[in-house]
Amino acid sequence: MIAGFEPLDILHGIWMVLKQIAEGRTEIENQYNRVVPDGGNTVALDAIGKVFELREFFEWRGLGSIDHSGVRITEEYARVRRGAQILSAGPQDCRSQILPVRRSAQGRDQALGLQGLW
Repeated sequence: MIAGFEPLDILHGIWMVLKQIAEGRTEIENQYNRVVPDGGNTVALDAIGKVFELREFFEWRGLGSIDHSGVRITEEYARVRRGAQILSAGPQDCRSQILPVRRSAQGRDQALGLQGLW
C-alpha cells in the first residue's frame, strides 16, 4: 500500500489494506494518487534508469542474497565518478563527499540508506 503521511491518508491506507484482506487479495494499491501518479514520477524513473543498473545479485545484511535487488552505477556514470575522485583533494574517499557514509563492522564503507549502491 502506498499511502500519504497525513492522518486521513494513513487511515484510508489501513482501510484499503483491511479491504484487501477481507476480499482475499494481495495487490499493490496507491492511496496517495493525488501526489504520486500510478505510473510513478516518470522524470525521476528515467534519471534513475540512466544512472543505475540492477546487479545480478546482492548480499543483504540479515536477508542473504537476493537476485536483481541491488543497483550499481552504470559504466558511463562510473567514469564520471572516477573523474571526480581524481579531482578531489585530500585523502578522503570521494563517497563521503557525495553521500553520508558509515564504517561497517567489517571495516567497509556503507552509504547510509543506500546499502545496495556501493
